[in-house]
Amino acid sequence: MKFNTDNGISTDAQYLYRMGLLLSSQGKKEEALNYFRRAVTIAPRFCKALDAMGTCLDELGRYNEALREFDRVIKIDPHHAEARLKRQLIRNKMKE
Repeated sequence: MKFNTDNGISTDAQYLYRMGLLLSSQGKKEEALNYFRRAVTIAPRFCKALDAMGTCLDELGRYNEALREFDRVIKIDPHHAEARLKRQLIRNKMKE
């Protein structure tokens, strides 16, 4: 497994993340989730993959699961503003 020295995330995990983004952009959310999960299995602190997974779950209407992923991002990076915003937007949707 090769590592990118810029962010400490393996190139394998980064590849899986990018494949997940591509699939998600094509509307293949379930397939994208599989790639994001695999990326996070390799790099459990990969906030970009966790955030993307939360976004996919939100888009699929799986709000509780999405909240868990955004919570994981915030636990790793308490200053992750985007995850905090997305989490609040989901909570607002759930109240409606």
